[in-house]
Amino acid sequence: MRRSSTRPSDEFMVETYKLLVSKWRDVAEEVAKACAELCGDCEVYVIGSVARGTATALSDLDVLIVLPENCNAREIKKKLLRKVIWRIPFDYPLNLHAAVRGSESRMLKKGFIKIK
Repeated sequence: MRRSSTRPSDEFMVETYKLLVSKWRDVAEEVAKACAELCGDCEVYVIGSVARGTATALSDLDVLIVLPENCNAREIKKKLLRKVIWRIPFDYPLNLHAAVRGSESRMLKKGFIKIK
């Protein structure tokens, strides 16, 4: 009997990659909706490897929230995570970034997809 050369960790990585690439836009839109509920006047971008089209099995979805100056980026990010965690797959590889308007240019330098 021949054994499969695929290890469970390989299968997990393949499934994680499939989840990442099939749901990234849905997840980013959920983040944008939740952000609008919390802080109305914000911008939401997908950045990183997904935006550049170079995502791998080790990638996550990097979402940048650009907030008005009167919003506390750290507090909004915490509230946003609590809100969005119930709207996306429980094992989705999401990484949220928050910046105050005017300080986002370096994060957008390597490529982005604007969601809202």
